Amino acid sequence: MKNILLPLIVLGSLVAFGCSNPASSGGGSSGSATVSLGTQSGTITSGSAGSATFAATTANVTAGTAGTVTWYTSSAGSTTTTVPTGITASVTNVASNASTVTMTAATTAVAGSYYFTVAFGSATSSIATLTVAAAVVTTYTVTYNGNGNTSGTAPVDSTLYKTGDTVTVLANSSSLSRTGSSTAGLVHPKVMKPSSTTYFFIGWSTSATGTVTYVPGQTFVMGSANVTLYAVWSTAPAAPSITSSETTITAYDTVTVTITCPTTGASIYYTTDGSIPTTSSTLYSTPFTFVANFDPSLTPEIISAIAVMSGTDSATTTVSYTWGW
Repeated sequence: MKNILLPLIVLGSLVAFGCSNPASSGGGSSGSATVSLGTQSGTITSGSAGSATFAATTANVTAGTAGTVTWYTSSAGSTTTTVPTGITASVTNVASNASTVTMTAATTAVAGSYYFTVAFGSATSSIATLTVAAAVVTTYTVTYNGNGNTSGTAPVDSTLYKTGDTVTVLANSSSLSRTGSSTAGLVHPKVMKPSSTTYFFIGWSTSATGTVTYVPGQTFVMGSANVTLYAVWSTAPAAPSITSSETTITAYDTVTVTITCPTTGASIYYTTDGSIPTTSSTLYSTPFTFVANFDPSLTPEIISAIAVMSGTDSATTTVSYTWGW
């Protein structure tokens, strides 16, 4: 018996020493496969390229198993949906019971919350949330300053502008006016008038002491700072602005002419023959048209205009036309 027992004991020892742990270091399983996802790491902002990651931890999932992402309409995870606009998901294969889910965003990604799971074989995570933050947009204002006005109020622009937006300069729509002898904000401060004299609004300046930068209706592109526009005052009305549908003409062309003046309440007089307008000239009220001379050997029309207010004339504005052949 002794000769028989000894080999059996040795053999049992050999069998015992030859066994291995059924759960290998690569993630082989002896139980149910599971996966859990961590929270989002990294920020994605709409309108900007970027990425965020989610750490996946697995159990009983074979090493090298690939992962797949499924998207849902809500955190309930009951209805699947398509991949969010501008988002690309990638998942690394399982290694050492871990994987990384990377969400890469293009500039077309839209702000919002997006819900997904990741699965490795039969193991599926709970719903995770990808957050795409709304871009922070910096806005700027345009403020109008009466710059020494004695009555009326400066117009108010309540629009918030982004860099690159087009700003349309407002008119003196709230009866902004000025009387007195102060020279502040005057285009020609050396030309003094009695204190009872009314000065004329002629436009807006980016400086309290500057000349006209913009007239009402003119546009400019918003930069990256707030803008203050100061009223510019003069001892004469602003010269009119003449706009034509065309200035290079051919015979029988019909041309539309529009005349405006920044000085609210000023009367505009014009001529079409090149002569200097007076208060006896045609009083402008609405845009008018003329038909170009039929003979190119003749001098094309010349439009001239003045603005008159409180018995004071503005400088003359003239637009000349040329033949297009």
